[in-house]
Amino acid sequence: MAAAVESGRHVAEPRELGLITELKLRDWHLEYEYVEAVELDEIRVAEWAQVRSEASLSDRDTLEEFKTQMREGAVYPPIVLMAPDVMIDGNHRYRAARALKWPTLPAFVVQFPTVDMAKAFAGAMNQLNGRRLTNEEAYRDALVMFEMGLSDEAIAREIGRSRQNVGQMRAKKEFTERTEALGLQKPAEQIKDAQRIKLAQIQHRPVFAKALEIAADVGGKPKVVADLVRATKQANSDSEAIDALERVKTELAAAGPPPVRITVPSELRLTRMQLAALLKYEANPTVVLDQGKPEDRTRSVDQWRRVRAMATAVLGLYGEQ
Repeated sequence: MAAAVESGRHVAEPRELGLITELKLRDWHLEYEYVEAVELDEIRVAEWAQVRSEASLSDRDTLEEFKTQMREGAVYPPIVLMAPDVMIDGNHRYRAARALKWPTLPAFVVQFPTVDMAKAFAGAMNQLNGRRLTNEEAYRDALVMFEMGLSDEAIAREIGRSRQNVGQMRAKKEFTERTEALGLQKPAEQIKDAQRIKLAQIQHRPVFAKALEIAADVGGKPKVVADLVRATKQANSDSEAIDALERVKTELAAAGPPPVRITVPSELRLTRMQLAALLKYEANPTVVLDQGKPEDRTRSVDQWRRVRAMATAVLGLYGEQ
């Protein structure tokens, strides 16, 4: 957070520099009051109220920078307290002031309805003030905002991450909650974050549990996880999805002389999944009828004829007419 500098004859007051904070407080519809001088000895710094990690709060270089600027007369925005006296935003200002033996600091004293909202507000302010949250801090802050019911778009804006990134955080949270509810924390330890995000796409718990079991057995290999998720998406029911997962598991079984190899060709695995996806429309083929431009219709007719010819050829290989 940049300190104020003298401009002509005017040196900004702390509250002027806290305009962004006040705007954010109003945007969040929070009640607050501005107190010009809060006794530092009366401020409580509680671990449960901090959004930043201890490593960030103990950044000596930043602390020394604050101390030097404040000693030379720089003006900083007010700190933010959760009423009546708990530190929420402004730890470096507070620590620098104590090191300089200042008795007071200006503060916005806010009536936060919950500790979670206070921490979420602190995270948003850290982002606004240019002190980018670490990935761990951003995720922790996002968890708080998920509980508040905020949309991914709103969270992305507050923590300085993309909507896609926030969506991935939500998926990671859902994966954790699902594994805990199913008592699957042990196999989940084998799965890295990127694969957890993919597996979280499987919504139904029995199917999720089966997919997690298979994924954990192979150490969470990305390609296997992708195959598992794809197989479940192409099924019409939980039973079909579990059968599809069993087929993927069977295909993973190794056979033959060393070096061990997968017995099922990738072409066959891909065809199985594509056929399953296509047959989802068997009961209502009109949904795949292409009535677009004449050239689109012509191309579609040609492709369906080739599919029919291929189906006839494959049935012949099976000995079927």
